Amino acid sequence: EGIDASYAGDTVRVAPGTYTGDNNLDLDFYGKAITVISEAGPESTIIDCGDTERGFTFENGEDSTSILDGFTIINGNRSFGGGIYIEDSSPTIRNCIIENNFASKNGGGIYLQGSSSLIDSCIIRNNNAKKGGGIYSYSSDIVVDNVNINIHNDEDSWIDNNDGYISAALLARFDANATFPRLPFEPIDKDAYNSLQNKVKERRVNNDFFDALNKYDIGELSEAGPAGCDSDKCLLPLDKPK
Repeated sequence: EGIDASYAGDTVRVAPGTYTGDNNLDLDFYGKAITVISEAGPESTIIDCGDTERGFTFENGEDSTSILDGFTIINGNRSFGGGIYIEDSSPTIRNCIIENNFASKNGGGIYLQGSSSLIDSCIIRNNNAKKGGGIYSYSSDIVVDNVNINIHNDEDSWIDNNDGYISAALLARFDANATFPRLPFEPIDKDAYNSLQNKVKERRVNNDFFDALNKYDIGELSEAGPAGCDSDKCLLPLDKPK
């Protein structure tokens, strides 16, 4: 109700509590330049989607002045964007915890398409999707700031324990007009690198990149093997190099 009654420039403050039910699901800013902020932070202000819906949708041209700040979004369930869905909009998502959400297709935690959103100081964990368990970014130029992607998925990880068919933490598909998301990748030592390389080799089912990409596209491989993206969005030559 606070969002519906607000005007551009307003701040909607939300009291601590766990919010459920139809009036607290799939919340939409309707293009308004407003700030929706919790009074006590994400640990105390929870949107529980009950495995029936997502938490927020941004699809009405919202920009960086549309700010979501300080919420936990749990138990979302949609085909795209189990926790948050963003299309042709670029809101600011700040100080949020997005966990235990599910997308049957893409973006268990967050789905972005045609977006330049800022995702700032968020924790994204234990989400599940066919592609992009944590974040799925398509034709977008998003900025992920103050978010530590820890490849070991240990207890200190801020994007961690996400389960994805193609990419556990983040899957980005992009075209010639979009850049790869700007991420603060964590440096690792040689031993950690070698360990990860060995794990990749153990799981790889096909050492021929082009053959794996083709089989993935036609559905013959349950995993992409060495392929990391859909071939219709990879800027690759049509013929295998000699």
